[in-house]
Amino acid sequence: MVDLYLGKNDEKSETPLWQIWPEQRVPFIKKYFGRVDKSPELEARKIVENIVKNIEGVTDVEWEI
Repeated sequence: MVDLYLGKNDEKSETPLWQIWPEQRVPFIKKYFGRVDKSPELEARKIVENIVKNIEGVTDVEWEI
């Protein structure tokens, strides 16, 4: 399961900046001790990027790694 979060960036800019990020639900023990499969999170990023790029007025999509 991947949750998507959306928030407006407080950074002053000519055009509003929005932050959208996916976060995968992973049990704490697995996150701490195991290797977490990031492919669902990467797939969610691709889907979000395709949606956002089709919004009128959006000029760029960047992901923080």
